[in-house]
Amino acid sequence: MPDRWSLLFVMERMEEAFRILARLPVATRPRGYVNSMPFYLYDRGDLNAQIETCELERMAHLRNRVRIPPSPAEIARMEEALHWPAAYLSGLEFHHLARAVNLGSLWATFDANVDEGLRRLKISRRSFAARKLQGLRIITSELIRRRVPIR
Repeated sequence: MPDRWSLLFVMERMEEAFRILARLPVATRPRGYVNSMPFYLYDRGDLNAQIETCELERMAHLRNRVRIPPSPAEIARMEEALHWPAAYLSGLEFHHLARAVNLGSLWATFDANVDEGLRRLKISRRSFAARKLQGLRIITSELIRRRVPIR
């Protein structure tokens, strides 16, 4: 942990917040609309064919996926960091900075195609980077000015 807020630490906390947000369990559909079909039981011939095509390893890898939920401390840090753009970049003159900070952190977290996103926004990479840095500078200066403790 650094002694005081810095631009890089604020950027890391924003990216960490989106990683934690992705780890939260989220219901994707109503409870009544789940698959009620029984699991398919494979016979020996099916398993041999799956071994030859490496399908068995792929299916075992998919079934063996574990999602570790975030701890309460991580959730508290996530909520704090996701609140910063709304709290410190509110107002009509800063909405484009808040959007750049959020999208930049989200795209960096998930290794998204930044060029495709910028093409959809119809903005150059240079303008987007300048907006993101300006937003992070404002957030950092506000955190320092308000003496927000580092957690």
